[in-house]
Amino acid sequence: MSLHQPDQLLPSRARKTWVVGDVQGCFRSFQKLLSKIEYLETKDELWLAGDTVNRGPRSLDILEWLYERRENLRLVLGNHDLHLLMCWQGLRQEHPKDTISPILLSDRAELLLNWLRTQPLMFEYENEVVVHAGLHPNWPLEEAFDRANEVNELLCGAEWLDFLTVLADKKSHQKEHRWARACESIAVFTRIRMVDESHRPVFSYKGPPEKSPAGYKEWFVARSTQDDDKRFFFGHWAALGFRDLDRFVGLDSGCVWGNELTAYCVETGEFVQQKNCDEIQE
Repeated sequence: MSLHQPDQLLPSRARKTWVVGDVQGCFRSFQKLLSKIEYLETKDELWLAGDTVNRGPRSLDILEWLYERRENLRLVLGNHDLHLLMCWQGLRQEHPKDTISPILLSDRAELLLNWLRTQPLMFEYENEVVVHAGLHPNWPLEEAFDRANEVNELLCGAEWLDFLTVLADKKSHQKEHRWARACESIAVFTRIRMVDESHRPVFSYKGPPEKSPAGYKEWFVARSTQDDDKRFFFGHWAALGFRDLDRFVGLDSGCVWGNELTAYCVETGEFVQQKNCDEIQE
């Protein structure tokens, strides 16, 4: 089925909102997933949980696709997206496993990346919240949105490059720095998985929660007594995989590592997966 077929030629159905996990440059897998869910650009909602680029082979393709449809979709920034922005400005070196060079060498890099840097760290629609990695268990939801908006204003503002420079230099993340809170916020929104007994984020552990050291717990378990009227969608944690835990839905099913890309329907709770059909990251 063509994704561009006019709606009047298709059977009538209700609008659907789909949330998709970490695409990471797996553009062919993404396109096949959209075909599976019969996504209609002019009717359905599409949300992406960050890390749209890097490590997969077609990062430029997915970024171009998103930009051309920017009025009809929503996404949040992930750690790989921020890494791309830093590499673009020469603040970081590309990692040997990075696949972002086609973006950096594109004659549309400035257009695409100036758009990307304006995307939020989290957003809310009615009772649904989308974030790349998660939230700090001690942050009330209002504080989390305040922090996300603070970062968004910095990345959209006149000092965005100065801020990105500080963010790229971990030695600058001192408590006395005027942007220390914003740097802390980004670390949590884009990298949190587990916390210790004092609710301090443990960024070093990337494995499945069942094998974590004693005293560690998932950020969403530590937060489970808050915001019981909200449902949270997040990615970032391939070792966790797809998990529908009622109010917390993990969507990173490790497509870039040869597994699946997942789309979740907000209205029905159904999920659809597409096996990786791009080149697999080693």
